[in-house]
Amino acid sequence: MHLSLDKITIDAGTQSRVSLDKQTIAEYAEAMKDGAKFTPCLVISDGKKNYLVDGFHRYFAARKIGAPGIECDVQEGTLDDAIIKSWGVNGKHGLRPTPKDRRKAVLSALSHPKTKNKSSREIADLCHCSHFMVQSIKKELEEKKQGSKVEEIPVSEQAPAVEQVLAVEEIPDEGDVFKEEMEATIELLKAENEALADKLAVASMDADDLDKAMAESTIKDLRAQIRVLEIELKTVTESRDSFQRENAQLMKQVNSLTNKLKKLQA
Repeated sequence: MHLSLDKITIDAGTQSRVSLDKQTIAEYAEAMKDGAKFTPCLVISDGKKNYLVDGFHRYFAARKIGAPGIECDVQEGTLDDAIIKSWGVNGKHGLRPTPKDRRKAVLSALSHPKTKNKSSREIADLCHCSHFMVQSIKKELEEKKQGSKVEEIPVSEQAPAVEQVLAVEEIPDEGDVFKEEMEATIELLKAENEALADKLAVASMDADDLDKAMAESTIKDLRAQIRVLEIELKTVTESRDSFQRENAQLMKQVNSLTNKLKKLQA
């Protein structure tokens, strides 16, 4: 199917590479001028948007020569389908993914809600890499996570068992609900502000339209990666804070039980 370039979405997080190669784009553009036939780009459509999954170098080459459209293999699916599919493209044709590209894909798979709980072999299949690479990255992430934890203080074996208190489900406080709604609104406005700032930055660049389009696509992809990292950092921070609170409570219990033991021994 021949799709108009302006009908193809390129900034939805489906660009799986760390960066695009301008030399490859230039070579593809020259080949297109000479009438070379390329493999159709892969596009996944949700009925409203056409997400480019495979063929970013071909897409920008077509833009470089001023082509109105490009041949595409259009498949039905969601944005999640497009993102997941993008991790394993370019394995058999086009510019081969670099180790950094594969690492980016694996990190995305390990953080995506639909794939983060899959086995190393399943993720390796999705990203077209070895399961040893996935296991290595998993180990690295786990070591970083473990490094953020505070060492737990063991309870003395002589201390008697502490009574367990049953947790009672609390009714949500209206103030907390309002706070959550306000935080969500602030995050939305923040994202919109970042998008406007990015557009202004790209518009002020001393570059041609093609370079500006590539820069805008890269910036949006980096923004998406930053948001994932912020979520991961928040999770690790909350985990650390939880351990600190538990340890503080445990120390109080140990001190209290130690004092009781001393009184009994007196």
